[in-house]
Amino acid sequence: MHWLWDIVRMLVNGKAELTTDRMESHLLILSKPDDLDLLPSPRVLATHRQFHELPTDWIIRRRKLVLIVRDAKDVCVSYYNMIRSLKTLDYNGTWDGFLTLFLDGHVPLNSWANWVLSFEKGLKEHPELPVHVVHYEKLKADTLREIQRLAEFLGAPASLAEQVAEQTDFKKMKQHKESVPDPTASLYHEEKSTVFRQGESGQGHKWFTEQQAAEFDKILSERLGRSSLQPLL
Repeated sequence: MHWLWDIVRMLVNGKAELTTDRMESHLLILSKPDDLDLLPSPRVLATHRQFHELPTDWIIRRRKLVLIVRDAKDVCVSYYNMIRSLKTLDYNGTWDGFLTLFLDGHVPLNSWANWVLSFEKGLKEHPELPVHVVHYEKLKADTLREIQRLAEFLGAPASLAEQVAEQTDFKKMKQHKESVPDPTASLYHEEKSTVFRQGESGQGHKWFTEQQAAEFDKILSERLGRSSLQPLL
């Protein structure tokens, strides 16, 4: 999500350049409304909230929404490593134990399956909203093509896409982020953010046993049912 936020920020602002700006300063869950109002326009805000928790103003004014979806197992692995790294949560549980918490929704921001279903319901009820879906796996596999599609949706110059793709190369951007001051560093055990960890797809198979993977797929399939978003995940 942090990677995509920087991509969108560059496209919206028309400049393919890395800055000291961080998504955390634009994250609804961490920022006060008055602080967000002070951000220069155009603003690129971010959230992990479910659809019904989005600001009403976004719906009324039909703000453009970029929705990123990712393989569920990779989401789970990423979340596990993020939670373990945070001092504020002080979680040192096992991977096996975390799987149960994740599937039951006993994690910060609640159930991931509920998040998926909330967006499916919300988008069906508001077909007028301009929404662009980004598949993390496709963004990794063909970054330039996906940024070109995103640029078209955001009304950004097509010529900017290649420059943005070059500047947001994951390894390059991770190195940049680690070289500038991080106001959130004190929240982590290692005194530095771990949001730019590996950025790879398909990490789930390195963590899940065959039994865990089968149970994970079974439970999510039952909870998501015939969700139209399920094939995207």
